[in-house]
Amino acid sequence: MKLTTLEKVLHLRRVPLFSEMTGRELRQVAEIAAEEVFPPKERIFSEGDPGSKLYILVEGVVEISLEGTLLAEVGVGNFFGEMSIFDKEPRSASATTKNKVVSLTLSSSDFRELVFVFPSVVFPILQHISRNLRKANAEVRALSQEQKR
Repeated sequence: MKLTTLEKVLHLRRVPLFSEMTGRELRQVAEIAAEEVFPPKERIFSEGDPGSKLYILVEGVVEISLEGTLLAEVGVGNFFGEMSIFDKEPRSASATTKNKVVSLTLSSSDFRELVFVFPSVVFPILQHISRNLRKANAEVRALSQEQKR
């Protein structure tokens, strides 16, 4: 599957991260976004791997896990791998395809350039990270309360 620039634009438009961009801006993003295809049950990256890409799902589902525990399933129109784009730290979890996956990827350097041109793209990612952190905090709180009983 080789997506045209127009097809990439149509997919990007559905992603909250890019939803407020104009068609011209989306075209610029589409031109730098690389397409990657993964077969079912393939490990995209493992916890501890160096991180250098943000993945935007065009087709399929990706399972995000930590030490064998499923944390989330990411579907079409969503993204993952965003943390290492910001902090240059190793991957904090593993990502494995559940079925065939087609993704658009932005390297950390491409993403940084994108942020300088379109600073508003940072806010949806920060909201996503914040929601995940709040969810993790709530889970830790619940476990702590269970252990106190």
